[in-house]
Amino acid sequence: RDSISAEYVANGYDVLNGQGMVLFNVPREKTPAELIEYEKQQKQQKAAELRVKQQKNNDQNLQRLYANHADVERARLRQVEDLQAQIDTAKRRIEAQQESIRQLEQKAADFERREQPVPVNITDELNTSRIEVKLVETSNDKRRAAINTINKEYDEINYRLRVLRVYPRGTLPENVDETLIPKE
Repeated sequence: RDSISAEYVANGYDVLNGQGMVLFNVPREKTPAELIEYEKQQKQQKAAELRVKQQKNNDQNLQRLYANHADVERARLRQVEDLQAQIDTAKRRIEAQQESIRQLEQKAADFERREQPVPVNITDELNTSRIEVKLVETSNDKRRAAINTINKEYDEINYRLRVLRVYPRGTLPENVDETLIPKE
C-alpha cells in the first residue's frame, strides 16, 4: 500500500484502487483567503435561498387572496371608497364649521362696530372652530395620501399576479423579464 507523506497531503491527492483506477479525489486544502471567499459565497447562497422561499410564501398568500385581477380591483375599490366616504363626511363637517365661523365672525364684527369688546366665549369658539377645521383638513390630506398608497400597493399586487401567469412562485423580481409580462 502506497501512502503520501504528511507534507504533501495539503496539496490534495487521488485515492486509487488496486488496478490504479481513481476512486475519488481529495482536493488540496483551501488557503485562508479561499476559505473566506467560500464562506461568503455560502452566506450569499443561503440568503438567496431564503429570499426565494419568502417570495414563494408571499406568492402563495397573494394567489390565495386574489384569484384574478377583478378580485384585486374589488378589494382596492372597497378600501378607496371607504376612505372617500370618510373624506366626504369630513368635508361636510368642514362646511358646517365654516358656516359657524362666518356667523361667529359676524357677531364679533357687530360688537366691534358698536365699539364694544368681543366676548371671550365668541373668540374662544372662533379659535376652536378654526382649529377643528385645520385638524379635519389635515385628516383628509392623510386620507388622500392613504388612497394613493392603496392604489400603488394594489398596482404592485396586480403586477405580481401578472408575473405569476408567466413565472413560477418564488421567482425574484430581478429574475423577471419585463417583456414577457402581459399588460393589464
